[in-house]
Amino acid sequence: MHTVIEQAQKELIETGCLRVSARQKLWLALGPAEVNEQHPGPLTEAVRKRAQLALACGKKVSRVWSAYDAEDKRPQALLRKTSAYLDGKCTAEQLDQLLTKTDFMSLMDEERYSSAPLAALAAWNGAVTALYDEPLLSPDRIGCKEEDLDFYDWDAAWCAAVAWAGRDEDASAGKQRVEEMKFWAWYLEQVAELLGEEGYRFPKKEIRKFQEQQEPPRPVPEQADLEDFVRYMGLGEFLYCAWQAQDRCYVIWTVNRSMKAVCPECGAEIIQPKFWYGVNYLDDAFPKNGPTIRLLGRIPWLSCPDHPDANCRIIGGESINVKAAWKRYLSVPGRPEAFLAELKRRTVNSYNIGEVFTSLNEQTDYHHCQIIPPNIKGIRWIDPDMEEMEIDLAAFGPHVYFQNHPLEEYCRCYPDRVQTEKDGTLLLTMERHWVRCERDENGVLTRVVLRSRFMVRFDRNAEAAIKAKLLHENQSAALGEILRCSDREVVRMPWEELRSRLSGLTRPEALAAQKKLRDNGLLCDLLPIPRR
Repeated sequence: MHTVIEQAQKELIETGCLRVSARQKLWLALGPAEVNEQHPGPLTEAVRKRAQLALACGKKVSRVWSAYDAEDKRPQALLRKTSAYLDGKCTAEQLDQLLTKTDFMSLMDEERYSSAPLAALAAWNGAVTALYDEPLLSPDRIGCKEEDLDFYDWDAAWCAAVAWAGRDEDASAGKQRVEEMKFWAWYLEQVAELLGEEGYRFPKKEIRKFQEQQEPPRPVPEQADLEDFVRYMGLGEFLYCAWQAQDRCYVIWTVNRSMKAVCPECGAEIIQPKFWYGVNYLDDAFPKNGPTIRLLGRIPWLSCPDHPDANCRIIGGESINVKAAWKRYLSVPGRPEAFLAELKRRTVNSYNIGEVFTSLNEQTDYHHCQIIPPNIKGIRWIDPDMEEMEIDLAAFGPHVYFQNHPLEEYCRCYPDRVQTEKDGTLLLTMERHWVRCERDENGVLTRVVLRSRFMVRFDRNAEAAIKAKLLHENQSAALGEILRCSDREVVRMPWEELRSRLSGLTRPEALAAQKKLRDNGLLCDLLPIPRR
């Protein structure tokens, strides 16, 4: 057996996959690299073999793509054109033209649940290999690790492996790992054939052993309890459940506080998040036309303070197929009815204040456009003219968040937006509102007051006139009066400074500024649109 095949087989048996360093060794065993990132390179015998291997990966998962989107034939067109190029039936320029106008990266950004778009990306990367050789064989990438790579760096084999493993979206994480191992076993056999070892077969007994080692099905909780449910789903801790009336949807928020990462530069273990962001784990409906359930989570963004640009690698934690786990959870006799009753019993009020929009019980809008149902206590308008709203947490409940952060965490992550008054009240400045946060003697949030924060937005002609210093005398005077400066200062003022000084206005200030500017021929509107 060829040494490189033997080494790769050993790694596959031990890990269930072929890491990028192993794939690089397999590729180089086919011949020297000819990587050219700027222009299509020569189709040497080594490049041809690597391209045939990448093309085979794309073909293997083409049905995965067809099942996902039968109407979009672009991946198949790329596969055919790549095959034609390798057979000498089309030119490099023709393949490159098709490659250039075909973009699958947007699909990856849009798709939250399925790995099928990676099948399309495998076809795309196959064409790249045929024209430019395997990009991961460039000198600066030899010997790299998975954590060193960006999502855009992955090769056709990796894309195909993930697409193949995830083609059954309801399979458990263990089953998907077994399917991934089967893909890599097939891949190793393809390489062996290109190396002249046509009789090589990966030992099936090793796949059976690997399958036996995968995690047994997680025991489904006996009771319909939200805390148990979130732990069973592997999503960390339960935060709260809210009812989104417009979509007839129960929204369950979770938080994962136990995630850790390692900095690839210095090896430091990172546990303190730079900030938190939200993810959508699941959108599904209960049986028999029941309401929708939405599983959301708060995930820490872990970044090394000494190497902020490094791509820190998440360590530990288990991988769970949320969709499959949800179906198993509902399969318990009587579980859908019992869990619905638990959701109704545990539903609370929630309010999230973002930079621009706010969300009352997961219904998002400008805060001054929020419709407050009469059954929700503790939230009211206290000054409509100033677009000022009050939330009394004693009546409303404790679930008030700031860009999906509890108040204390928001202040830690965004200290430049927080001002502390002598009495301990916190003033937060966001893009479209000011937020006043009052706390008790123990530092617990008790009252929140929101006030709209407006900005003037000029139309295209008015903006161009201001930037070009082509204002009429009355227009300069109007701007000077609003900005409390002389006409001459207005003319000399940089555009960014002027725009900044026309932000952070109260509602009366914004309406007065808009009227004066319009009266003097400077068309503009306000953001947010004032409440009528």
